[in-house]
Amino acid sequence: MKNFKDLFHNTNDIIIALVIVMMAAGVIVWRFNVIMKYPQVLASQSSRKQSEETLNSASTLKYGSAFKNGALKKDVSVTINGGGEADVSDLIDKNLFADYKQFAADVKAQGHDVSDIDAGTYSFKKGASVESVISDLVG
Repeated sequence: MKNFKDLFHNTNDIIIALVIVMMAAGVIVWRFNVIMKYPQVLASQSSRKQSEETLNSASTLKYGSAFKNGALKKDVSVTINGGGEADVSDLIDKNLFADYKQFAADVKAQGHDVSDIDAGTYSFKKGASVESVISDLVG
């Protein structure tokens, strides 16, 4: 009986170890593409941050009091219904732009038209530039 008990425990330990190894291998295989793309994601985020910093320092656009030195002072979330004056009132209410004329002029200076504005809810992180806000809005 003792030999059977020892054999059962030894076999059980090996089976549990194999199950754990197979589960770990399954997770790695399942998420392999994401794991391999992670360095590219980091590089992309780094280059985007650098380009935003460059844009912040070279901004010629006018902006509202929510910005300081061309960068957002805090995280802001806005809801846009389209490109009309009433549709973008949340941008003006949250002081991203002083008024609709300023907003329309800045959008035009970026090479877009206010009719290009996509409706939706947008979140902008602290430090985002005026240019990145407008480029996010026009898609």
